[in-house]
Amino acid sequence: MVAMRRLSLFAFLLLAGCRVTGTWDVVALEPDPAPDEWVLDTITLTDQGLYSATRMASTKRETTTGAYTFNGLELKLQPKDSEPRTYAATFGPGMTLVLKSDAQEPARTLRLKRRE
Repeated sequence: MVAMRRLSLFAFLLLAGCRVTGTWDVVALEPDPAPDEWVLDTITLTDQGLYSATRMASTKRETTTGAYTFNGLELKLQPKDSEPRTYAATFGPGMTLVLKSDAQEPARTLRLKRRE
């Protein structure tokens, strides 16, 4: 039953033209991060299952790379040099992608917009 629901959702997203590949910019983050906390700024997801992400803390910027998987409900990032991170993923209006992570304390919600 759950597998059928996931398959139906994935098929709906494909038919609706929603795809996760491309470059996404974070446009909202809840709750607000601490001044020295690293937060995602931009992520590019390729058709080959690779990603490049820029994150920021205060005035510092850093780029990370690795592999990703997306099953229509979750986005899993596997950085080359650290532990994997899994986000619940939903598509919103206006070509937005909402990622939620309960693994962090406090839980984070990121709203991203696809670059045109």
